[in-house]
Amino acid sequence: MSAIKYTFKEIVFLGPNPEVFLKNLPNNVFPEIFIYCDSAEENIKQNKLLIDQYLAEAQNQGGSQTIKNHYGLLISNTGKLPLKDNSISCLVSHLELHTKDSIEESLKEISRVLVPDGCLLVNCVSENSFSEVASAFALAEAEREGGISLNSHYFPSPQNMGAMLNKYNFNLSSINVNKYMNLFDSEVKVFEYLKEIGETNALINKRDYKRKDTFIAAMAIYKSMFNLKKLKEESKENWVFYLNYEQRKYYEENKKFMDLKANGKSHSEEDIVYSLFYIMNFIGWKFHESQQQPIERGSAEFNLKDVFADTLSTEENEDIRYGVIIPKEEKDEFLNKKGLDFSSNQYEAEYKNYKKKKTEESQIKSGEDINAGNSDSDEFELIDLTESIRSKIRQKKKDAQIKEGTSQVNTHSSS
Repeated sequence: MSAIKYTFKEIVFLGPNPEVFLKNLPNNVFPEIFIYCDSAEENIKQNKLLIDQYLAEAQNQGGSQTIKNHYGLLISNTGKLPLKDNSISCLVSHLELHTKDSIEESLKEISRVLVPDGCLLVNCVSENSFSEVASAFALAEAEREGGISLNSHYFPSPQNMGAMLNKYNFNLSSINVNKYMNLFDSEVKVFEYLKEIGETNALINKRDYKRKDTFIAAMAIYKSMFNLKKLKEESKENWVFYLNYEQRKYYEENKKFMDLKANGKSHSEEDIVYSLFYIMNFIGWKFHESQQQPIERGSAEFNLKDVFADTLSTEENEDIRYGVIIPKEEKDEFLNKKGLDFSSNQYEAEYKNYKKKKTEESQIKSGEDINAGNSDSDEFELIDLTESIRSKIRQKKKDAQIKEGTSQVNTHSSS
């Protein structure tokens, strides 16, 4: 929120720990009125005490955080808000939107209470989260009970969320998804963790229990399919980056992922299991006439097709992959041999090694000294497409301005 150059008179907060949100709120967006909502009355009372305590400590320390008024509202899980139409300038939803009975109805209600040009900030659990649990139980239930059942909330996808934002009058929306991973020394702790954070199945008409043999089978499947050893062997990406802060810090300090002798027994990498989850963050602004609008069709000064044509044009026998120009006779051999979807850095390094090896083989066949010659002969051409496109656009605009100025001079001269 520190990047928002806007002062919100009131902020409505939906979700747990509103006092933590206030502690991390930048001074430039600190509201006059703060409203926190919850479906449990006890949580509202507890939140009021924590917020009062934080504001008192901030004032004693000479802080500038002041709120004229703050209070809690008791809401239901249907998404209905006891607020007037067009009365709130900002609403923040923290890890609670995906728990609503209907996400569509919740967004419709939020749009109702926000003022025109009001801001909606949301983070929620996204699709494919905890899919390992779903897969393990699906296999176990299908084998033993002849069917499957839900074991967690419905998690929305970025595509569906974007469509719903457009449907309910939110403009200038931006959505991104962050990937996280937790490690556990037992598959049982995965299920306990889901229960603690409230991400198990919350349907009223769900099954009352799971059979013991089904649960044992699900644990065995989870351990065999989603253990750390298998992840390290099969993963093509730096999955350590996705660990939560504490586990990543522990790895950096100890060069291992957890205490392998926890609970009085030794654990191997096959005993350590993982769980992936995805957090979707997005922002949207309720429609207002003052917001940026698309320019009129056909009013562009030049065609982007020409810019890209100039930038991406290569010889007929060349191809471009990740900004690397590759001769077409080498393309099929190199790509088919690797058979991998490289990131940009990997691609550049692999192709450089490939070129160097080909040069050495050619020199050996011709009887030349491998170390002789120019050391740069095995280098390849790397182009920065983004900067090249920007420079082309700048040049096009400059040419258009010069052309327009010349036209005006000629007009004055003839008059």
